[in-house]
Amino acid sequence: MIITGSFLITFVIFYFGLSWLGIDLYEVLGIQLPEIISQILPNIVGILGLILFWLGNRSKLKVSSEFKKWEPLARQKNAVGQYKLGKLLEAGLDVPQDRELALGLYKLSAEQGYPPAQWVMGYCHYDELNDVEKNDKEAMRWFKLAAEQDHVHSQFDIGTMYELGEGVTKDNIYAYMWYEIVALSGKVNCSYTELALDRKKNIELIMSNSDISSAQKLAREWVENKTKLV
Repeated sequence: MIITGSFLITFVIFYFGLSWLGIDLYEVLGIQLPEIISQILPNIVGILGLILFWLGNRSKLKVSSEFKKWEPLARQKNAVGQYKLGKLLEAGLDVPQDRELALGLYKLSAEQGYPPAQWVMGYCHYDELNDVEKNDKEAMRWFKLAAEQDHVHSQFDIGTMYELGEGVTKDNIYAYMWYEIVALSGKVNCSYTELALDRKKNIELIMSNSDISSAQKLAREWVENKTKLV
């Protein structure tokens, strides 16, 4: 039988609560325990409490080590360090939450050409995250910078923006092209690959065979040449 962590925590608190009140839990329940077990049981429960406390705080210890790892790199203007520290600050993990500073670090990282940070900058403008004003054209600019470095999430988002006409003129050929690029990326177990395939199937229903062929050609050329076709 599996005993959940919450049950164990409740038991520990309940046990020591009764002990503090001078009540013997097992006497109340009418359970007779061997003397040696009665003597060591409080120690066992105490150790169990310490284990549960450690389990509950190990994520904080891990984050603390993450902060110590990335903060010095961020100070050295390392793009990955800036991005990782930004993630910690945005979430408020082990450090006071500071979305403004996080955004500043993301931008510094993105300006150095780090694709995940470029995507974050794009998404902040797209979805008004971290108090950033919505600006679809600026979002598209950042997405394209990341997409040119094979950032699949950005490539997928570009396809979505062309499909919906957000920040650009609605264009199913270019939408299909970017979904095709994601599909051709060959990323295994990538949720965006599956989503791109689904989106392709949907817009194929309203595209001519000629338009589909054109989109497929553009995608192949982009993958082969990595040129700025759009």
